[in-house]
Amino acid sequence: MLLVFLRHALPLCLISLSALSQATFPLTGTVTNATTGEPIPRARVVVTPLTSTGEAREIAFTDLAGAFRFPTLPAGKYSLFAQKPRFKANGLSPGPPIDLSGPLESLPVPLVPYGVIAGQVADAGGQPLRYVRVDAYRQVVVLGYHQLTRAGTAATDDRGNFRIWDLPAGRYFVRAMSRAGGTFSLADESAPSTVGRQAFAPVYAGGFERLAEAIPTDLAAGQQARADFRLPNLPAYRVRGTVTGLAPALPVRFELRRFDTEPTEPRTFFNPATGVFTMFDLLPGAYQLHIRQGERSAMLTAEAPVKVGPGDVAPILLEALPPTTLTLRSEGPGTFPCTSLLIEADKPLPRATSLNSDIPERVPPGEYHVLASCSDAVVERIRYGRTEILESSRLTIPTGAPPAELTVTRSTRSGILLIARQGETARSPVLLLPGQAATGAPRLLNDEEISARGLKLLPGKYTLHALRDRLAPFRDPAFLGQFSYGSSVQIENDQTTQVVIEKHSQP
Repeated sequence: MLLVFLRHALPLCLISLSALSQATFPLTGTVTNATTGEPIPRARVVVTPLTSTGEAREIAFTDLAGAFRFPTLPAGKYSLFAQKPRFKANGLSPGPPIDLSGPLESLPVPLVPYGVIAGQVADAGGQPLRYVRVDAYRQVVVLGYHQLTRAGTAATDDRGNFRIWDLPAGRYFVRAMSRAGGTFSLADESAPSTVGRQAFAPVYAGGFERLAEAIPTDLAAGQQARADFRLPNLPAYRVRGTVTGLAPALPVRFELRRFDTEPTEPRTFFNPATGVFTMFDLLPGAYQLHIRQGERSAMLTAEAPVKVGPGDVAPILLEALPPTTLTLRSEGPGTFPCTSLLIEADKPLPRATSLNSDIPERVPPGEYHVLASCSDAVVERIRYGRTEILESSRLTIPTGAPPAELTVTRSTRSGILLIARQGETARSPVLLLPGQAATGAPRLLNDEEISARGLKLLPGKYTLHALRDRLAPFRDPAFLGQFSYGSSVQIENDQTTQVVIEKHSQP
């Protein structure tokens, strides 16, 4: 009898499982403004099966009440993605997936609104200034250094008003740069007669030229913050010159730098056929002119000092040169070659160049942060030519520099450091500061480096600090001067040392 029962029951079970796998259920929800709770109409909602490569996704749009509905979705697990202009796109994956094993209704999908920074640019008498470029920057930390990244830009209208939109919540530094500039290509040597003889110094909100003195603008989600400028008009001058060696059909960028201030792009008229250029609206002072054409490994560059003041400035003659060829060399005991990463320093939109041993790379001139790693050894020295750069991790490549080598010296002399974090520091990042016989730059350790295997270090004395903020500018002397506590440890060759960190070093 049992065999007869099983023979009839088994097909019924298979039919039930097959029916469940083919079952469909509705998925409904509402897309709302995460700040105000208001519904968002015409938002795009996409659901994708987690087992799909994307072809099986389905799309719906919310109605006037912010509601969306997928009436018949096969049972399974899904990710959900919602987007709407002026809001930060929101995905419910890679968080917990949606498990659709039955009807799922009234799923809340909040979208965080972007913010706006708006204001007016006027002269000292309150008259609006037209066509002034205004940039909004965010301050980020790259390899322990503060660095600006451009988040948005706008130009003033006929009323001197500007509006920079689609900005995530955060702290911004707003800067009135100059009259909307950049490089304009001309077919001959003539220039519009509307160019004036007055200009203003690029300043941050509050009237300061340097970032260290600038007044930040704090922007909440969905907020419209305001930044106004009153700029005195000052006598301005023109500078002419000729640059040779450029390609005839590629765009060219002119950039001016002053000591201790961020670079600007002056309004420049350029004749590609002759290489003749004229820069306008320049205030008196000493500058460094940078001319760029092309991208990365094919970039042509030219540089020259420029002194602007009353009276005629002699025409500048420059020659554009190709990037420097840089080759990474590994020396010292070790089986596997080392690698290095060069990250542009002090650039609003930094980029990186990867170097692999014995493979020449073309690297544009500039300032770089340097990272080097060797999989089977410890980095003991980094040299650019004869210049030691390990402790600073900064590299300067001048324009027209001859081919050079970046040499990484490996060492098998090392000890193991085991780091334990307890109490309030259990999930905190740890800053490692070399001292005395130890060499190298400060390092912010991640969870993978603080592992059961320990950290391999050169012999010497080190200090460890548990930080509250993973984005701390840990190479800034002013920041390091705030520490009130640290754990010192001596690393010996071929020995393992343990240290326990229980308190934060930051106040």
